[in-house]
Amino acid sequence: MLFRHAAVKEAAVVGVPDPVRGEAVKAYVVLQEGRRVTPEELRKICPDAIASYKVPETIEFLGALPKKPDGEDPQEGAPQARVAASGTP
Repeated sequence: MLFRHAAVKEAAVVGVPDPVRGEAVKAYVVLQEGRRVTPEELRKICPDAIASYKVPETIEFLGALPKKPDGEDPQEGAPQARVAASGTP
């Protein structure tokens, strides 16, 4: 969903503890080089395609997402994380 924005290169969405609901949605985003976007801009594009409770409450920008030495996502197959990387099959 976050890839709808041209500035997003990679994104990972995970559940994090929330004192009220038990779990909240958090996104980690890597931007295309030289691009800028605010968390609010990214959240605005989400309700068009996903339920409001799935829209990330927190969006943190990183220089890169963690990868295993072979380049694979470390959370692949983990039920608590859905990791997506552009250009990755």
